[in-house]
Amino acid sequence: MIKARTLILFLLIFFSAGKASGVTVYLRGTITDIQGIAGVPGHKVYIKTDFSSPFHYYKTVYTDDNGYYADTVHNVPAYPVSFQISTFDCNNEVHIITGLSTNSPIIADFQICVPPYSGCRADFTCDSIAGLDYQFTDHSETNSSIFSWNWDFGDPASGANNLSSSQNPHHLYSASGIYNVKLRIHAVNGCQDSLVKTVFIRIPENRVIIWGHIINEQTGEPILNNPVMINATLIQYSSVVYSDVSGAYADTIAAIPDGIPISVATYDCNNLLHSNTVYSSPLPLEVDFNICLNEQCRAGFIAVLDSNNKVQNTFLFQDLSYGDPNKWTWTFGDGATSQERNPIHQFTTPGNYTVILSITKEDSSGAWTCFDSTSRIVKTSSYYNIGGLLFAGKFPINNPHNSGDTGVAYLYRAHNQWIVPVDTTNFTYLGYYTFLNVLEGTYIVKARLTDGSVHYDEFLPAYNGDQVKWQMTDSFLLDQNIFDNSIHLFAGNDSLSGPAMLQGSVIHKDDNSTLFNAEVLLFDDNLVPVRATNTDPEGFFEFAALPYGTYNLYPEVTGKYARILQITVDSLHPVADGLKLEVFDHDVTGISPGQEKSNIMIGKIYPNPVTEDFQFWVRSPNTIRIQVEILTLTGERIFLKTVGSVQGRMLLTLPLQNVPCGIYFLVVKTGEGHILNTQKIIKN
Repeated sequence: MIKARTLILFLLIFFSAGKASGVTVYLRGTITDIQGIAGVPGHKVYIKTDFSSPFHYYKTVYTDDNGYYADTVHNVPAYPVSFQISTFDCNNEVHIITGLSTNSPIIADFQICVPPYSGCRADFTCDSIAGLDYQFTDHSETNSSIFSWNWDFGDPASGANNLSSSQNPHHLYSASGIYNVKLRIHAVNGCQDSLVKTVFIRIPENRVIIWGHIINEQTGEPILNNPVMINATLIQYSSVVYSDVSGAYADTIAAIPDGIPISVATYDCNNLLHSNTVYSSPLPLEVDFNICLNEQCRAGFIAVLDSNNKVQNTFLFQDLSYGDPNKWTWTFGDGATSQERNPIHQFTTPGNYTVILSITKEDSSGAWTCFDSTSRIVKTSSYYNIGGLLFAGKFPINNPHNSGDTGVAYLYRAHNQWIVPVDTTNFTYLGYYTFLNVLEGTYIVKARLTDGSVHYDEFLPAYNGDQVKWQMTDSFLLDQNIFDNSIHLFAGNDSLSGPAMLQGSVIHKDDNSTLFNAEVLLFDDNLVPVRATNTDPEGFFEFAALPYGTYNLYPEVTGKYARILQITVDSLHPVADGLKLEVFDHDVTGISPGQEKSNIMIGKIYPNPVTEDFQFWVRSPNTIRIQVEILTLTGERIFLKTVGSVQGRMLLTLPLQNVPCGIYFLVVKTGEGHILNTQKIIKN
């Protein structure tokens, strides 16, 4: 058991009991060519603190097209923290400028010699395959062609496997830890370049448990619902947890090497920051706090749009006030009020409303012992209609003549890889389906013929357009009425006939339960879909009367993931039974949907948590158009921006200063609507 008590001498000089108020530090500067005095674009700048300090920070940023770079560091202790800004010149000599956090903004300008572009530039990424096995992908650039790749994985304990000459190798590391990986490339035009990156190799079983108690220093009683901020900047981990009724809190950081510095901090009643630093290890790490308690009440609330409610713009208001108030008064900004603690309210007219919550705590005589109020801006959402034709062959069902078919359409809301069912509708007239008053957002639609339709056995279900798998379909943004979202059912192969049979079940791998009414697709040897069926209440499926040959089975459960199972049946083995098709809640292919469509790379959000603005970079070898959205947890879009031309590496800055505290999602898409990346944003 490790008990962390930060008693560093110079902290005691500046503050009693290790207390420090958190501040924001700004760093910026330019890098210019010493010869041409021009800004140097795309150049690395390294920003770090002295690791002997309890506050740890390390980040690599890049200059923009004008040679400018900037960084913002939040929750820095108020005592002087030394920041070191460095970069390398054409001779690989390091240039260093230091500055104290108390002198923010720290401006560090560099004039250096810059190597001319020699016709190639080494670059690569690293991704986990399984355990300690990692995939390295070459992203080097050249104006000719590269013929040689030389990798050094920084893992001499792995012997001869430490080196590779493949373009995109994988390496099985000997142990979890921090490694320096080097790639050297040679191009046909004679150009040579190399790049060294520090990678963190960890296995999923490696985890660190951080726990402790928060105690009232005056009474010795536990403090409830006090936030604890846990940050490991080296691995870009950030979390906020809250103490329970016993004053205890806990957090688990998965897949982390040993020896990584972790900052654990909380604020007291005077808004002073108490910060301790521990280092990751196999043993649980205990960090306790003795702080003063704010005895007075404080008003607070959140407002969440009920996205599943058919009544438009219905919001759920949840009281988060502190201090045990016993009376609540809400004014919603539209003339309506409420005395409930957690009211539900509908805004009948679109707009922005200032919602005010006032709380009081009264004693038995009716006298106030505490009063507070707070307000937030609540923005309503827009609703639209969706419709389209369902084609079975060349014509829509029952159009222009009655085909004896009934269609059913399913509407799903899409948040990157999260797919949430929203609504279902059955239809017959002219083969046209509709979903009315749908909340704005990103959606996909699936349709099929119902059992009993004349052509039920002739066509397979399909999503938007004509795709039979949800991961291959293109979601669409609903920001206006859409009446032409037509779906073309995939024609099956009804000519198949023979003595072979395939039987099995569909299992949800995460809990080993069987799935009822799960769709199972049958593909031929060329991966062309030929039939579809659904599992019975026991999770069982069957494909009968098949000719001998090789087939591929796939459980198509919207929003879930699976692998294709290939089976061969012949005269010696005409029946394949006991087959198990596994469905997962997470991606098991190692390739995100749409990843194969482009070489576009998206950088991580920084800083995160966010106080005002945040940044991320986009890199594309070709000129593309992208769309950037910020969504709430319920899918409500609060920000939309289109960037008309991205080529090479571009740094984007987005505002978040006027957004309420909470959790949001950044969604980056191509101009065609393909989702490239989704990241969680924590707004403080």
